[in-house]
Amino acid sequence: MSKIQKWRCIITIDSVVTALGTFSNENAAANCYNYYAKQYYGEFARLNNVTYIPKEEWMKYTSAYKKTSMYKGVSKVGKNIWLAQIWDGTKNIQIGRYKSEIKAAEAYEEYRIKLGKNKHKVYDQLIYDKEIINT
Repeated sequence: MSKIQKWRCIITIDSVVTALGTFSNENAAANCYNYYAKQYYGEFARLNNVTYIPKEEWMKYTSAYKKTSMYKGVSKVGKNIWLAQIWDGTKNIQIGRYKSEIKAAEAYEEYRIKLGKNKHKVYDQLIYDKEIINT
């Protein structure tokens, strides 16, 4: 029986822990953290001391089946199906299932605003990622 090593990448923003992904390479996971830490904390980010890898390269080391999303309220439930859900204070509400992670994150944010909650900081990264994908 072989032991499979994976490195889980998480970041804490405003006391909210967000999963960024699972990687088969430790250096790739550290670069992922550095990338998002720079996005959120700018010059105040506490970065890992690792050899730099461009995003296109470290993304190749993500797990083939990523159940979690970097976006709050979004999780992978099938090969190409993403679930958006939110806790309203009394119960978990399933918003819907989507063919893309970004569409699920957008639905989560729309519902979150409908509930009267403030925009989540991860949404700023969602807009950034959407612009990159559409270019």
